[in-house]
Amino acid sequence: VFAEPLSQVVARDRDHVDTLTAVSFRRPWPYIVEECIANLYNADVMSTEGIFRQSGKVTEIQDIKSFYDKRKYVSLAGLDHHVVAGTFKLYLRDLPDPLIPYSFYSQFTTLQRNATDRDSLIRDLDALVKSIPHDNKPVLKLLLMLLKKVADNQAVNKMSPSNLAIVIGPNIFKAKDESMLSVMEDSPIINQLTSHLIDFSPYLFTNDAETQ
Repeated sequence: VFAEPLSQVVARDRDHVDTLTAVSFRRPWPYIVEECIANLYNADVMSTEGIFRQSGKVTEIQDIKSFYDKRKYVSLAGLDHHVVAGTFKLYLRDLPDPLIPYSFYSQFTTLQRNATDRDSLIRDLDALVKSIPHDNKPVLKLLLMLLKKVADNQAVNKMSPSNLAIVIGPNIFKAKDESMLSVMEDSPIINQLTSHLIDFSPYLFTNDAETQ
């Protein structure tokens, strides 16, 4: 599961039958993403100071990774919020092709560098996020919705869009042949870009059938 191509995991996890209701449905994202989102999208998490910034217990995160890599899809309910957030970040970081694929890196960073006003940036970001691979779009949309909810509670959790961007941006935006120097040079752009994606998330994926 971890370090596998996103499309491969989506294909394997897509068909699902609820064990309680026996109702079958098609899941458009990996089960690990669904579990992380479901357990992070609640009031307790939104009031947790430093969520996504503070590290969860590494041994617990590695245990979860080990279970999922063995196809033992354990529930994350009741776990420490920082552990679940850390698991989600690890999953994103380990993708062999990032959530924003390598082939889109320059398009996104160029767009941010050339941005002149808010309205045109929203319009261009909307068009660009709708052009990434269809398996990536639902995951990106879920992630941004979650981060926007976290940012909306920044008065309590201290995680503004810019603070979230610092810890999430490097996990979803990576250059194919990056060096330490290029990472440092691009870091401000990636932070701005990720912050804008969070801020503008309600206006993105408009009229996109694949993410409705």
